[in-house]
Amino acid sequence: MQVTRSGEFSWLLSQVKPFFRLHLGSYFCVVAAGILVLLDPLIIRFLIDEVIPSRRISWLPFVAAAFFFTYMGRLGFDSLAGILNFRAVQKMTYRSRLALLRHLQRLSAEYHDNTSPGDTLHRLQMDVDQVATLSGEVLPALLRTVTTFTLVMCTMLVLNYRLTIVVLPLIPVFIIVRRQFQDRLRQASDSVQERSGKLIGFLEEHLSAIVQVQLLSCEQREARRFARISSEVVRAQMKRRGTELFFSSVLYLIIITGMAGVLSYGGYQVMTGTLTAGGLVAFYGYTLQLFIPLYGVVEIYAKVQRVAASARRLIEITEAKSILRDGERRERVDEPAAIELRDVCFSYHSERPVLNALSLRVDRGERVALTGTSGNGKSTIAKLVARMYDARAGDVLLDGTNVREFKLKSLRAAVIFVPQDPVLFD
Repeated sequence: MQVTRSGEFSWLLSQVKPFFRLHLGSYFCVVAAGILVLLDPLIIRFLIDEVIPSRRISWLPFVAAAFFFTYMGRLGFDSLAGILNFRAVQKMTYRSRLALLRHLQRLSAEYHDNTSPGDTLHRLQMDVDQVATLSGEVLPALLRTVTTFTLVMCTMLVLNYRLTIVVLPLIPVFIIVRRQFQDRLRQASDSVQERSGKLIGFLEEHLSAIVQVQLLSCEQREARRFARISSEVVRAQMKRRGTELFFSSVLYLIIITGMAGVLSYGGYQVMTGTLTAGGLVAFYGYTLQLFIPLYGVVEIYAKVQRVAASARRLIEITEAKSILRDGERRERVDEPAAIELRDVCFSYHSERPVLNALSLRVDRGERVALTGTSGNGKSTIAKLVARMYDARAGDVLLDGTNVREFKLKSLRAAVIFVPQDPVLFD
């Protein structure tokens, strides 16, 4: 199933929206910390241009205090933002897992038979955690980057618009490079998530049947399978990380180019007297504050791709069509009830029918034993009566009423189906 990017965004937005107040509070803290960031270079400029040349020793304690309270304020706001984000992450993780579990309980046996339990477990655990990073790491980092970029850029234009013009052409280059790597990062993230799901599926199957593996002396064969699947995961992770590192190296080169331009042209302005030494140091500090968050966009974008890959896997669960629709009749089925199958056709896979136009009636109080070789449909009949599956054609009736008309809870309160494989709950 293909999931569009707009579908990913809408689904992610629906996960974040219930915790809007927490994110809003966190954003205000980020803005406050961003404003305090702007004071750092200005304090340095004041120290270099005013305090040191005039030898105002009495001002030094005030400059030091300004530094101290600026950084303490940033630490306080950053800590509060972190607490709010962590709370949002925990609430979002709890809510998402509960919603997905309830949805999985509504899916028919057909879905679960065709899906590896290990892969489903990986989605509920790892993919939900990945998506939670949207609110816990990616969203705050993105808000911080946008806020810092806007505030710093405005301050740089006011401080020295000529030097700012040197930096501005590099910003479109950032955007172009990001677009060049977009598809590669997306494909690499999808590959890692898919192979990780297969690995968890193998482990779930292997550990649940480890006694049978030992009895059949298949330890070496299973170990080789594990080694092959694990190596695929490692190769996919190495490819993804290599793409991310190459992406970051290209952006780092752009940053170095911008810094070199600022230092060279700024040094020229200092020599000609149009800029003070303190002004150059302050502008250099602002340039760092501008480029460092932009460089952080690399990691943010890489995380966004990982989150998007996990979101697509979770959306596949939420949009799974294999759902048994509840009927309207809430009353319980009379016990015992007459069971009737009329021209029932069913197949687990379309190319091989298990039941073909089967008609069968078991009257109330009658006991019937179905015998035959494995795969002839004995268990399938029981599953259809218990409505673990719906017949492809024909009708399954209890006392003349189609099982589709009953509420599933009412139906299964009356129909007992004991599967062949025993399950012992912890």
